Amino acid sequence: SPELELKAEVDMLAHHSHLRCRFPYRQKLLSQLGFLSPANCPDHEKWKQDLQLKSVSIVFASAYLGNPSSIFGHSFLK
Repeated sequence: SPELELKAEVDMLAHHSHLRCRFPYRQKLLSQLGFLSPANCPDHEKWKQDLQLKSVSIVFASAYLGNPSSIFGHSFLK
């Protein structure tokens, strides 16, 4: 059940605040939706700043279109 899965995720992050920065974008989405209060994750912010990215591309090295796991297994970020 998606509803029960969401409840379990919110409960886990609410009761184990040290996990919030391990899943920063999940935490951010749940706080934007009002399920959690915003968290401060300085290590994640420093990591993002150190990357100095201007863009990201998804590259498919090869794939067998009849098998979705092949598409995800043969892709990488550039």
